[in-house]
Amino acid sequence: MIIYIPVKDLVPELSESPELVSMLRQVGIDYATNTIDAVLNDTMMSIFYFSDYDIKMQNRWQNYTINWGEAGITLYLWSTKDISERITYQEKLTH
Repeated sequence: MIIYIPVKDLVPELSESPELVSMLRQVGIDYATNTIDAVLNDTMMSIFYFSDYDIKMQNRWQNYTINWGEAGITLYLWSTKDISERITYQEKLTH
């Protein structure tokens, strides 16, 4: 799954100065606070709040890569859960 977060949806310090997004370092998801955190000029800060969009991120069965720049943030999420034993909709109908 891909989630795109435009600069305008980031905290005001960044949404008003998109060039600062390119200066971010150590960008990543903080599952405890349900935010995306980053370092800007040696200051750790939360730059996006998933809860503002009723999204609860969990790291139990997912992994991600993250890219950022003046256009915004892109998250690529994938499941690490074994779904080989999953029952399909058709199988549920026959039981």
